[in-house]
Amino acid sequence: MVAFSLAKKYEFEKYWPSAKVAFRHNYKITDASTWYDMLDALEYCGKDLRNPKFICPDNLKEAHDLWIAKKRAKMDEADRRRERERQMTPLQRYEVNHKVDEARYKKAKSIFLDLEFVDKEIVVKPLQSVKEFVEEGEYMHHCVFTNRYYSDDNVLIFHALVNGVSIATIEFSLEDFSVLQCRGKYNQVPEHFDRIVSLIKSNTSKIISKIA
Repeated sequence: MVAFSLAKKYEFEKYWPSAKVAFRHNYKITDASTWYDMLDALEYCGKDLRNPKFICPDNLKEAHDLWIAKKRAKMDEADRRRERERQMTPLQRYEVNHKVDEARYKKAKSIFLDLEFVDKEIVVKPLQSVKEFVEEGEYMHHCVFTNRYYSDDNVLIFHALVNGVSIATIEFSLEDFSVLQCRGKYNQVPEHFDRIVSLIKSNTSKIISKIA
């Protein structure tokens, strides 16, 4: 145990609470490296690392091999899930998690969703739902949905519309209240760029008041 703590200080400190539980139960750790590998696998599988049932096995090697196999299977399933998601269209990805994502988005951004700024023919307002992120990303040919901008609590995503059609997607920081990005189709500089940015800047106080 001492040798392991000197060689791998981070792992030793991370799992020290588990080691103390093992010591209190008079459990003899015969192979520190194997035991810590098992703890790492247990953690990945979501098990309680303070439960003697898991961390004090009668046969360390058998328990180690069992949990390493479970961890590997879980990692393989995660890889397969990511590959399936990669092959999905944005709309298909939305349909998989839309209930959770929509509820979270509405909860996080509900105070902002009635904002609307107008400059003659240009109307700027927040995207109202995760479904709108899908539609915006598809129409504008950029990554506003794919990169999950809707899940970032520190930004607010607007779009600028003319006659109800989006001409720009805007990322606004809720930390320093600045315009981070203003992108048109294919991430190009949009028509009326300066007017759009100016319109948002001139209404920043309204955004701040929502937080207050």
